[in-house]
Amino acid sequence: MAFASEFATQTPGNGGGTVPGGITEYVEVRWKDRKTACEALVLPDEEDVLLGAYPLEGMDLTVNPKKQEVVGAHGDKVRYVVK
Repeated sequence: MAFASEFATQTPGNGGGTVPGGITEYVEVRWKDRKTACEALVLPDEEDVLLGAYPLEGMDLTVNPKKQEVVGAHGDKVRYVVK
Protein backbone atom coordinates (compact mmCIF):
# COMPACT_ATOMS: atom_id res chain seq x y z
CA MET A 1 0.00 0.00 0.00
CA ALA A 2 1.33 3.43 -0.87
CA PHE A 3 0.89 6.09 1.79
CA ALA A 4 0.64 9.87 1.52
CA SER A 5 3.25 9.95 4.27
CA GLU A 6 5.06 7.35 6.38
CA PHE A 7 6.27 7.46 9.97
CA ALA A 8 7.53 5.39 12.87
CA THR A 9 5.83 5.66 16.24
CA GLN A 10 6.58 4.36 19.70
CA THR A 11 4.01 2.11 21.29
CA PRO A 12 3.90 0.77 24.85
CA GLY A 13 3.07 -2.73 23.64
CA ASN A 14 6.38 -3.38 21.93
CA GLY A 15 8.81 -2.48 24.71
CA GLY A 16 9.32 1.13 23.66
CA GLY A 17 10.43 0.27 20.12
CA THR A 18 9.07 1.87 17.00
CA VAL A 19 6.37 0.57 14.68
CA PRO A 20 6.21 1.66 11.04
CA GLY A 21 2.94 3.09 9.85
CA GLY A 22 1.43 5.36 7.29
CA ILE A 23 -1.24 7.96 6.67
CA THR A 24 -3.50 7.40 3.68
CA GLU A 25 -4.99 9.87 1.27
CA TYR A 26 -8.55 10.85 2.19
CA VAL A 27 -10.94 7.92 2.60
CA GLU A 28 -14.71 8.13 2.65
CA VAL A 29 -16.44 6.93 5.83
CA ARG A 30 -20.17 6.15 5.60
CA TRP A 31 -22.81 5.48 8.24
CA LYS A 32 -26.48 5.11 7.25
CA ASP A 33 -27.29 8.22 5.17
CA ARG A 34 -24.19 10.17 6.28
CA LYS A 35 -20.65 10.36 4.99
CA THR A 36 -17.43 12.25 5.57
CA ALA A 37 -13.87 12.14 4.26
CA CYS A 38 -10.75 11.93 6.43
CA GLU A 39 -7.22 10.60 6.44
CA ALA A 40 -6.61 7.18 7.98
CA LEU A 41 -3.71 6.07 10.16
CA VAL A 42 -2.58 2.57 9.23
CA LEU A 43 -0.52 0.40 11.58
CA PRO A 44 0.85 -2.99 10.51
CA ASP A 45 -0.81 -6.20 11.69
CA GLU A 46 -3.93 -4.40 12.95
CA GLU A 47 -7.35 -5.68 11.93
CA ASP A 48 -9.52 -3.58 14.25
CA VAL A 49 -10.75 -0.18 13.15
CA LEU A 50 -10.88 2.72 15.59
CA LEU A 51 -13.25 5.48 14.56
CA GLY A 52 -11.96 8.75 15.99
CA ALA A 53 -13.52 12.08 16.86
CA TYR A 54 -13.05 13.76 13.45
CA PRO A 55 -15.17 11.33 11.43
CA LEU A 56 -17.80 11.18 14.20
CA GLU A 57 -18.04 14.97 14.29
CA GLY A 58 -18.03 15.15 10.50
CA MET A 59 -21.15 12.96 10.40
CA ASP A 60 -22.77 14.57 13.47
CA LEU A 61 -22.60 11.32 15.47
CA THR A 62 -22.05 10.44 19.10
CA VAL A 63 -21.38 7.21 20.97
CA ASN A 64 -23.90 5.94 23.49
CA PRO A 65 -21.61 4.22 26.01
CA LYS A 66 -24.46 2.51 27.87
CA LYS A 67 -25.75 0.76 24.73
CA GLN A 68 -22.30 0.71 23.07
CA GLU A 69 -23.63 2.05 19.79
CA VAL A 70 -23.17 4.98 17.44
CA VAL A 71 -26.17 7.30 17.17
CA GLY A 72 -27.00 10.57 15.47
CA ALA A 73 -26.18 13.49 17.76
CA HIS A 74 -29.60 14.99 17.01
CA GLY A 75 -31.45 11.77 16.15
CA ASP A 76 -30.98 9.53 13.17
CA LYS A 77 -32.96 11.67 10.75
CA VAL A 78 -31.09 14.35 8.83
CA ARG A 79 -32.95 17.62 9.16
CA TYR A 80 -30.95 19.81 6.78
CA VAL A 81 -28.60 19.08 3.93
CA VAL A 82 -26.25 21.88 2.94
CA LYS A 83 -24.76 21.56 -0.53
